[in-house]
Amino acid sequence: MYVPSSERVIDANATIKTMEIEMFQVKGSKVMGYDLRVTRCTLEVDEEITREEWLEVVDNDPELTIDESNGPYFAVWSGPGKYPCWIDYSSGDLWSKYPTDEFIEKMVQIAKLLGGRVQGDDGEIYPGGGQPPYKD
Repeated sequence: MYVPSSERVIDANATIKTMEIEMFQVKGSKVMGYDLRVTRCTLEVDEEITREEWLEVVDNDPELTIDESNGPYFAVWSGPGKYPCWIDYSSGDLWSKYPTDEFIEKMVQIAKLLGGRVQGDDGEIYPGGGQPPYKD
């Protein structure tokens, strides 16, 4: 039986797989994920974010905590929002699935610290500040 997410409490330490199933499976149907990433890469530039840079950001941000049960670079955000949010490092980028509006703003903040930008699966750029995404 489906229980609306507004009627459930989701443990911030739940595994990502469990969160995705609880939040996005309705009566047996599955919803495709939508990822946003923090990247420095453009058509002209292929500059990766290093693991060390990412860990330095996490070390200096009291709202981010590494959750090693999901990997050595997987960070959970303690900021406001309807759902627990997370961000992970992979292949020179940071990425998150189903980020809330509040967490998109956090991702924009992280991108600025790293000299990057927030980009969606379809190539759109998220500028933050309540502005809608745009195609570059």
